Amino acid sequence: MRSIESCIARRLKWTRLDEHDKLAFTLIVEGEPEGEPVAQLTRAGHGRTLSEGIADDGRWTFKRVGIFRPHITVREVGEWDDFAVFEVHPFGRGHLIFGDGRRFAWRAGNFWGTHWSWIEEETGKTVLRFEPAHWLRMEAHVDVDAVGHEVPDRSLLAILGWYLQMLNLEEVAGKEPVTAPVGT
Repeated sequence: MRSIESCIARRLKWTRLDEHDKLAFTLIVEGEPEGEPVAQLTRAGHGRTLSEGIADDGRWTFKRVGIFRPHITVREVGEWDDFAVFEVHPFGRGHLIFGDGRRFAWRAGNFWGTHWSWIEEETGKTVLRFEPAHWLRMEAHVDVDAVGHEVPDRSLLAILGWYLQMLNLEEVAGKEPVTAPVGT
């Protein structure tokens, strides 16, 4: 896989890995559809919140848990301890807190909640931005922002951001799986 750090100031795109598989997605450099992927996300099944993300610098699982205080656990594949926890706040916002204390905010970039960003809390700088690529397909553009230094786990943020977008779309659709047509 290609390093996300090699994609600074480039536009990436989340798209289906295979048009027949509605649960597997790949992150590619836009304009290079046959190029080496940057990351992949595979859902365990419709209506389930367990997913696995893969990038050049790691493999993680994501799972939404909790009813009264919902949160998302992030674990390295094969590990039992949380690598990070995403605390869910109202209107889809939240904070990702790593075991070493690093924090990133997940915030809407507009009133309608169609554009989202990861913001490094220590510096206040935007690390990644997400926006819809197509209204009828499960696709999103991801802009990799230069923040003046390498951001550890930026690929994890790219995968988790897409996972959060899919959960939000499923909630809006009434907990039904998102099955937007491909290729229209």
